[in-house]
Amino acid sequence: HDSVASCPMLLCTLTAFTAASPRAPPLLRGLLRGTPLASPSERNGEDADYPWLFRGRLWFRPAVVRSPPAGALPDGVRALSLFGWSIGGVVALEYDESPVGPYLEYVSMGALVSKRGTVGQWGSRLYVSNAEAERACVRVWGVPATAAAIEFEEGGGALCVERPPESAAAPQIEVSGWSSARSAAEGAPAPGGPPP
Repeated sequence: HDSVASCPMLLCTLTAFTAASPRAPPLLRGLLRGTPLASPSERNGEDADYPWLFRGRLWFRPAVVRSPPAGALPDGVRALSLFGWSIGGVVALEYDESPVGPYLEYVSMGALVSKRGTVGQWGSRLYVSNAEAERACVRVWGVPATAAAIEFEEGGGALCVERPPESAAAPQIEVSGWSSARSAAEGAPAPGGPPP
């Protein structure tokens, strides 16, 4: 049982951008260079420059973790660590709107990393709540995902990982206190959108 009452919560509207867009930030264009474009049926964005739109809520629970062993990271990616420790944690996401419809996602963050001078988080394991999202992760983003039984329970005081993924064969994940991740009334219009 992981209590996270003292951890900060991040609430936002998520929007994905295409690497080809001249309006996409240069960093994003560089990271996504060579990413295959989705088929027209997967494009739910508000214009051609931003074909993928994701709306929902997320929670990031940082944690100090052991740095990954040599060879565990993709080529060109370097773990940022001090005395064998790094910053990892958990990201839980609920997509109300995405190219494949609503789904849940749970990411085990393995380390703080650097690539081409950019600092980010390395997701060591990505779990999604349905097979369509699992296929889209691989086909569109080139990121392996695992379909899992994921439950985000609205009840509970603070956000808490009740059941982390332990079995690779049939992972089951449960997060409680999910109502704490809501920043607006249910059914309220979503804030934000693609930049102008």
